[in-house]
Amino acid sequence: MNFGFETWEDILKVVIVPLTVALIAVLWPEIQRRYRRRAFRQLIVRELQELKPFRPESRMDDWFEHQQKDFVHKRIFESPSENRDFILSLPTDLVYYISQLWDARAKGDHDQWLYFLRVLTKEGIVSESILEQWCRVVMEYRPNPNE
Repeated sequence: MNFGFETWEDILKVVIVPLTVALIAVLWPEIQRRYRRRAFRQLIVRELQELKPFRPESRMDDWFEHQQKDFVHKRIFESPSENRDFILSLPTDLVYYISQLWDARAKGDHDQWLYFLRVLTKEGIVSESILEQWCRVVMEYRPNPNE
């Protein structure tokens, strides 16, 4: 039974090359998603390593005013409908922890702020040093843990 292929070159031109191109076309969106996920996660980690309190030694109106940096990932999380692909490319736990952290900051909820900083520290995203600095700042404003 002859399929019209006389040489390996014929098989390569007619079967292998088109199948390879089709496979790349099918897999390309997944390759891009993985690249974006990795790049966005690295951005989050880099930015959260800069989360240390601004002028922790000075007294401000409240603890959350010591967080004055504006982060790219924070703006992306604030507009989820515009940034759906970025957000959905990340692990769901990470999305939850980050969004809860920034919600706690917006509400001025120091307990939740510290809780999610601890979670992100355990995940290896926030350093112990940053967590300790925030604990000291919050204690300056909330010396009574029941407050």
